[in-house]
Amino acid sequence: MSKERFWREAIADHQRSGESVRGFCRARQLNESSFYYWRKEIRSREASIEQDASPVLAPVVLVDEPLGELASQSSGMRPSALIEIVLGDGTTVRVPPDSTREQLAVVFAVLGPTRC
Repeated sequence: MSKERFWREAIADHQRSGESVRGFCRARQLNESSFYYWRKEIRSREASIEQDASPVLAPVVLVDEPLGELASQSSGMRPSALIEIVLGDGTTVRVPPDSTREQLAVVFAVLGPTRC
């Protein structure tokens, strides 16, 4: 077992225990300084991962009729009813106007983290 995995489990056990850090470490013969070091280190690593996964803003370009006419011909929808999102890698997502936030969340979860 890696050190990080060991300390993740120990820290999770401590949180469930309701004990003080000192009492928890003493009862399990853990070094209290190491406990504090690893708790801080794990929080830092998790914050770094969360920061890397944060949404990225991209420029938005509004296109009038040519794209709208093309969309209505290919999908049967009225031009103003279609939202088209083109990601940085060229992936295009066409969104009908009645899509819910939950449906969009599923679509973007399937696409995975994409930098625009």
